[in-house]
Amino acid sequence: MRKDLNIHFKFPTAYHYFVPLKDVLENVEDERYFFSEKAVKGLKNANKAFNKGRAQNIEQPCNTLSSHLAKVSLNGTDPVLLVDAEKETYRRFTPLEAQRIQSFPDSFVFPVSEHQAYRQIGNAIPPVLMWHVTQSVVETMEKCAISEQLTELQQV
Repeated sequence: MRKDLNIHFKFPTAYHYFVPLKDVLENVEDERYFFSEKAVKGLKNANKAFNKGRAQNIEQPCNTLSSHLAKVSLNGTDPVLLVDAEKETYRRFTPLEAQRIQSFPDSFVFPVSEHQAYRQIGNAIPPVLMWHVTQSVVETMEKCAISEQLTELQQV
């Protein structure tokens, strides 16, 4: 809000509610989402200080998704899933999982290629977050409108 308008906007209160990652995951068997043995070997040889291959705790919310989800690698710091620790099997998120993580409903359709869908999902402001911010903007504007009306009435 512009300072000269003397409007005091307050961001929404942080919620301490989260959806655990396990609630948005699918049962995936499609090999294109899994990392190769060569990629896993590279991860094992990587310097641990660089925080590569960030396997997510499925009991917690997911780390931040980025716009290059289609190109996620175990050599990066993007969130990945450790599917089987014993077999050292990792995979990336499917577009639907990424969509769910960002709070898009399953019915929302990205009418583009999978690569472009990942990009749009990673660049998106999560709809649920945007709803809460918008509600705060609306409340602030309503308070300002009421305040202006009261000021006008007092001047009459």
